[in-house]
Amino acid sequence: MIVHFDAYALSGRHHHIATLKPGVPLRGLYLITSPPSIQCKNNEEFYSFTISDLTGQIPCLIPTYRVHWQPSPKFVSQRVAIEGSAVMIKETLTCMVTDLEPVKIIW
Repeated sequence: MIVHFDAYALSGRHHHIATLKPGVPLRGLYLITSPPSIQCKNNEEFYSFTISDLTGQIPCLIPTYRVHWQPSPKFVSQRVAIEGSAVMIKETLTCMVTDLEPVKIIW
């Protein structure tokens, strides 16, 4: 997906991490700075990673069957469009991701 940053910023479609609470939907463009790891919860595998924007960061989980992540030792960072919702997991606000798509941003 290619996104023109100025147009996207004006659209109001980005939810700032600092404003999230449990049950609140999350949608926007975020940055992943470390490659995901795999976690098992209730016999289901999830990719676990942290996203950030200018207002903060939040850990995320997405079932491994929903995306194909190509591991690379050269991973530096990845900008992604994410949709999901904020939930509490063991007293930590976490995003349960329902959709994730890599983006190229036109500044």
